[in-house]
Formats: sequence, C-alpha cells, structure tokens
Amino acid sequence: MSGTMIKIVRGAEVDGPKGEAGGRRHGIWAYHAPGYPLVCGYSRQPLLDACRQLKSLYGLNAERVGLFREGRDTPDISCPVEAGALLTVSERARVGVRFEKYVDLSTVFPRAPAMELT
Repeated sequence: MSGTMIKIVRGAEVDGPKGEAGGRRHGIWAYHAPGYPLVCGYSRQPLLDACRQLKSLYGLNAERVGLFREGRDTPDISCPVEAGALLTVSERARVGVRFEKYVDLSTVFPRAPAMELT
C-alpha cells in the first residue's frame, strides 16, 4: 500500500466493546483499518493507537495514515505512522489538552512471571 494513505475508519462512539455504561458516552470510539485486520479496537485516540498497532504488528513507519469518519473520503487528521506511534494525548487540567510522548506502561511496570501450580 505504498504511496497511498492508510485509512483508519472511526466508527461509533461507544463505552467499550459492550457499551457497559448504557446510554452514556465517554469519547471512546470503535476503529478499524481496512486491509490491516489486526488494527482495530476501542480508543479515545484511535489514530495514535492505530499507528502503534501498524508499527508493532506490520512494521510500518514512514507510511501516511489518516482518521476517516464512516463514509468520508477526506481524513479529519493524518500523520506518518512513526510520528503517531510516538505520541499520546494528555488532558491535564493545568495545561489543557496537548500531545505528549507516549510511554508504554508494560515496559515501565512489567508483569510478574506466571506462577506454576504444582
């Protein structure tokens, strides 16, 4: 898919896979990437999470990726995979909403090894 923008389709606003909060919405969106079946999920920042999936699962970096609403031909926002994978959205009250460096918490707080039951 070199030379074309990778399309991340933003679906419905949900509260998770089963809509646990009923009718309330919390800015969590379903998303998927046609042609990249492993890129999908639920997120407050679907473009950036999709970039991390494209990088880790498909080894993509320089390709351009865009977030599209269902049925639209123009992205709402776009970036190179590498740039999006490095960022997250911070919503701190003092400084407002801004982009910050993404930190993979699984590397900061690794899981303890599984214990064997004997």
